[in-house]
Amino acid sequence: MRRAGMMISAAAIVLFGCGALAQSKDFSGTWTIDANKTALEDRKTEAEVGRGNNGPGPMTITMDARTMTVTYSGGMTATYHLDGSKSRNKGVQGTEVVSTAKWHGTTLVVTTKLELGDAVVKYSMDDANLRIESIIPFRRFVETPNTPAQGARFGTSVTDKTVVYTKR
Repeated sequence: MRRAGMMISAAAIVLFGCGALAQSKDFSGTWTIDANKTALEDRKTEAEVGRGNNGPGPMTITMDARTMTVTYSGGMTATYHLDGSKSRNKGVQGTEVVSTAKWHGTTLVVTTKLELGDAVVKYSMDDANLRIESIIPFRRFVETPNTPAQGARFGTSVTDKTVVYTKR
């Protein structure tokens, strides 16, 4: 009886472990924006924002069982722990940002705490293409009739885009 219980426990561990491995994807490679599969507005935003002000050039992703590292064309690098623990990276203006990365099925969801709210970036594969969906809050200038006398006024907006990348 005890032996049967141990075998069931071992089988459960193997099945759970295989399920966890099957959920993850490997996004490793050098990726460039696929202009045919990315909306013009999202391509423009990507060029302006440049995945962290690093330009719209290619990005390189390396992965292992514990981490994913993204290196943008301008040299900025971010490393995320794939177990949901906190990752600390340099933000766009050199400040430290804290992110968590968690698998939701075959999609890796990276949530980064920002002053204006959470930025959520989802990495997934669409056939042989890398699909990145981003929802990122940012500060925007709000013009008013008396702006010079009143001083600069800012509001908060959100960029919501999907960019498809092709492996080089």
